[in-house]
This record gives sequence, structure tokens and C-alpha cells, in this order.
Amino acid sequence: MQTVSIAGKSRRTDFLLLGGMTLITFMIHLFLYKGYGIFRDELYFIACSYRLDWGYVDMPPGVAVVAWISRHLLGDSLFALRFVPALFAATQLLLTGLTVRVMGGRYYAQSLTCLCVLAAPQFFGTFLNTDMFMGLGWAACAWVAARVFSGEDERLWMLFGLFAGLAMQGKHAMAFFCVAFVVGLLISPQRKMLLGKWLWAGIGVTFLVALPNVIWEYNHHWATYELLSNIAKSNKNLVLSPLAYLRSNIDSIGRFSLPVWGTGLLWFLLAKDGRRFRTLGWTWIAALIIFLALKGKIIT
Repeated sequence: MQTVSIAGKSRRTDFLLLGGMTLITFMIHLFLYKGYGIFRDELYFIACSYRLDWGYVDMPPGVAVVAWISRHLLGDSLFALRFVPALFAATQLLLTGLTVRVMGGRYYAQSLTCLCVLAAPQFFGTFLNTDMFMGLGWAACAWVAARVFSGEDERLWMLFGLFAGLAMQGKHAMAFFCVAFVVGLLISPQRKMLLGKWLWAGIGVTFLVALPNVIWEYNHHWATYELLSNIAKSNKNLVLSPLAYLRSNIDSIGRFSLPVWGTGLLWFLLAKDGRRFRTLGWTWIAALIIFLALKGKIIT
């Protein structure tokens, strides 16, 4: 009875801690939502929300849908435009903290991780954009995967698939996470899960959720691919060396947090306790290699 009581108290403390930090994050973003006013891309997203479709030449429908919902529920103010991005940011921090908890991290580890997320330059200054879908999607999928790797029901792969599919409806680049995750599974001790039916069921859910946008792309002659190909040919995007690209990613996360996530990556790859979650470490490395090979955009 005492053990159950202690476990219950620990659980309540964890949720109070993460819930409090999530609320603080949400309030900070709402307090500082004005920034420099409406960003030019946000004007484009608002325009798209007046003509909803399953896709656009440069993006899936997600951000336009969010703009449509914001306008109809909250109005046309800047506050309304930034409300959902602030909610996404707070949820991303919560899911990151929950992932640490699933992997055995206690109060200090959860708090430190959440502070690193909150203070990341790329994470701060929320505005309506397509990247928020990918950031939240990565966090949500990592949380579900960590739960499965820790021994929870493998039917959770269906939830993983749902999150991945929804994120892909907001940002096509979420597909790179999915590819990197499969590579991580193949390299890690968790590769045996590829033989299970629920992982493949999750992949099926991802495909079904993303299918409407795939059909739109097909009907419009793969417009997004053609656009990206033309951009690559025009040398519009700055292509960095692998070292410079890695440095830009470190800057976007925050250099002060490098010891935290660097140690975490080593824990995934080398530590005995991290063996169950090794797929997540290899996923990060595989994603970095994919972006380098495809000459990914610099993070600014």
C-alpha cells in the first residue's frame, strides 16, 4: 500500500510540474504574441483560408485550416492568429516532458528538458507557420514511440500513425521523420517490432490520413515537387557545408542546451538504460543525414 501511495504521489507531482510548465509556456507566448505584427507568410496563410483545399502549390492544407478555424472562432485579430501556434508550442513542451518521464526521468530531468525547449530560439517567438506541425508531430510521435519501447501496448502504433499523418497534412517534411524513424528501427535492437502487425497498422493510418493531400498532388501534377525542384535549380536557398548546417541547427536549439541534448543523444546510443529507446537516437542521426543529403534549408 505504501509503494502504491508513493507511486501515486510521484505521478501527481510529475503532472503538476509538467502541467504548470505547460501553462507558463502558453501564457508567455500569449503575452508576447504581438512581436513585429503580422508576418508576411501569415497573410498568405490567411488568404489560403478563404479558399480551403486539400493542398496548395507550396504546402499541405493544415496551416490554412488552422487560419480558417482561428478566424471563425476567435476573429481576425493578431491574437486570434497567434493563439493556435501558442497552443502548439505549449503542447510540444508538454509532450517532450512526458517523453522524458516515460524514459525514467524524474523531476529534475523533466524540468531541465522543458526549460531547454522553452528557451530554444527556434521555438520561441511563435507565429502561424507550417513548421509548427512538424515540431509538434516529431514530439508527439517520439512520445508514443517511447511508450511502446517502455513496454506499453503496441496498439499505440495506431496513435503514432495518426500523429504522423496529421503532421504531414501540415508539413510535407514530416515524411523525413518517418523515413528516419524506420531507419532507426532497422539499426537498433527494436528492429523486431517491424515484424509486428500494429506497427504496420500505424503506417496504414499515416497513409490514410495523408492520402487526401497525396491525391491532390497527383491531380495537380505533383505541384509541390515541381516547385521545390525549380527552387533548387535557381540556387535560391543557401546551401551550407555539413559542419555549417549542423552549427545552424545547434544555434536554433540554443547553444547553452548542447550539453543537455548532446548527453541525451549519447545516452540513447551508448547507455545500457537507453538501449530500449535507441531507435530515437538513431532517428535523430538518420534525419540529420537525410537533410544534409537533400541540402536542407538553413534554420533561421
